[in-house]
Amino acid sequence: MSGPAGWLQDRIGGYRRSPESSTAAPRTQRADRSGGIDALRVLAAGMVFLYHAAPFGLALPLVGRAGREGVIVFFVISAYVLYRPMVDEGANLRRYALRRATRIYPAYVVALAGSSLLSGLPLSPAYLVFGQTADLSQHTLLPVSWTLQVEVAFYLALPFIAALVRPLRFRAPALLMASALLYLGVAFVTPVAIETGPWSIAWFAWVFPLGMAAATVRRPTTWLLPVGVIALVGALALAWTQPLDAPMAIAGVLLVLGIREVAVPRWLALSGSRLSYPFYLWHATLLTILANPLVALVATLAVSGMSWIAIERPSMAWSGRLARRRVPVTALPAAPPA
Repeated sequence: MSGPAGWLQDRIGGYRRSPESSTAAPRTQRADRSGGIDALRVLAAGMVFLYHAAPFGLALPLVGRAGREGVIVFFVISAYVLYRPMVDEGANLRRYALRRATRIYPAYVVALAGSSLLSGLPLSPAYLVFGQTADLSQHTLLPVSWTLQVEVAFYLALPFIAALVRPLRFRAPALLMASALLYLGVAFVTPVAIETGPWSIAWFAWVFPLGMAAATVRRPTTWLLPVGVIALVGALALAWTQPLDAPMAIAGVLLVLGIREVAVPRWLALSGSRLSYPFYLWHATLLTILANPLVALVATLAVSGMSWIAIERPSMAWSGRLARRRVPVTALPAAPPA
């Protein structure tokens, strides 16, 4: 395949396999799954929950105002987890797209419909394509959905970014420089912190290269965990201005590097891998409806479990079967000219 598409496939791996690896099992993100990273998702989701629970009487020191900080940690985790398989071997675009779509979209659509039904707010078609604009100072449908707009924009950009940096010898410094430049670009304008829309990625794009840079670190880094905890407490105490939350982004990177090789209880890892996403989707709506943090917590955990069993697990299993299907030879990109 010639042109930009062929170049992209060649850079990030695409469908092409060498003769030596044609019979090897395809690499997936699950093979590198870290229980520690999944446990960190629980922390991030808990921070966001406590932030939204504060108006209902659960205002705790530091974490009670940690909504945006939890979101920053989620962004760092996403960048780390999704880029790490691409650092050495590239990525199968078909598998990558299927996994992202089936992991995010079905549960998101169900949460949209459920929130609309429970709150009585109309479900605008713009939400279905992540094109909504919302004023977060008002009661909105699925308040956390603006962060998915940022995430989805990163999902779409990641294969191209990975292709651009793959030839570089010093990828981590290049990614850190890109983060610094993006950060300065936002610092010189007035961020729209309340009204969100498809452009929200512009305010947070600087966070993702930090997580990607962390993914290039190969040496054991467990010793960074206590440093990350201290940085987390410090970042929460600073309450940096949104969205330029550099201290929390740095703390997130340190926590990711410090906890990725740490053994955690199985229930905690499973909670992060299976429940953190639906919990994140549903908690704000249920808090608003139930107006009781403890009752809303129990209800959100119950709904999250049902979402995983009835929606996410079947859709991800289906995408796995589809991704493993052999692609016809005629559909594979041709080898580049010598």
